Amino acid sequence: MAGLDKLAAQPRSLARDLLEYYDDVTALNAYSAFVMQALASALANGGGLDERSATGAVFCTQWLNDRAAELEQQLKKILAHAQASAND
Repeated sequence: MAGLDKLAAQPRSLARDLLEYYDDVTALNAYSAFVMQALASALANGGGLDERSATGAVFCTQWLNDRAAELEQQLKKILAHAQASAND
């Protein structure tokens, strides 16, 4: 019976991992869209970016790049988990 419990728990864990990953990707997409809209608006108005806005844009861009790299690693772990579950 313990083997069946373990097998039943694995798909839920994988499903939870995928749901959390989906939430993380959705949040990253929202942040990216916000930054792009802010930059496009600043450039469209012809004023460009002041020093404070440019510093913020650099910070946001770096955060987005770092977060995207983290999500790539997270996806690799989820795929490994899925492969391990399929092999059990």
